Amino acid sequence: MHGDTTQHSEQDGTIFIHAGDPPDLCWSGRSKDAAVVRLTQLPGSTDALVLLDDMAVQSNLLRIDSGGNTIWAAEVPGDLSTDNYVHFDWDGLRLTANSWSSCRVSIDVGNGRIIERVFTK
Repeated sequence: MHGDTTQHSEQDGTIFIHAGDPPDLCWSGRSKDAAVVRLTQLPGSTDALVLLDDMAVQSNLLRIDSGGNTIWAAEVPGDLSTDNYVHFDWDGLRLTANSWSSCRVSIDVGNGRIIERVFTK
């Protein structure tokens, strides 16, 4: 794989993945055909966390690999037909996210499953 030389970036809702030294573009596009709101590279990994701007997709918080493939789509705390994520935080150890239904959740970065849920309203 590409090791730590993989870089993810976002511009105008499109994901760009570069790898190598000097970096070459190895993938660009939109996951699930939706624009990207936020993208965070996972340190020590070729993966990134991505928040999509589309309430029409089921679970808009994803972990993607250096090929733009979805590793997981995060479990949604509420009804799949009406709930999705509006924000996420990654502090290097813990992934937390806020949902449209006013839940703050901790998500296992390895599999996308909710490990803690708090209603915030």
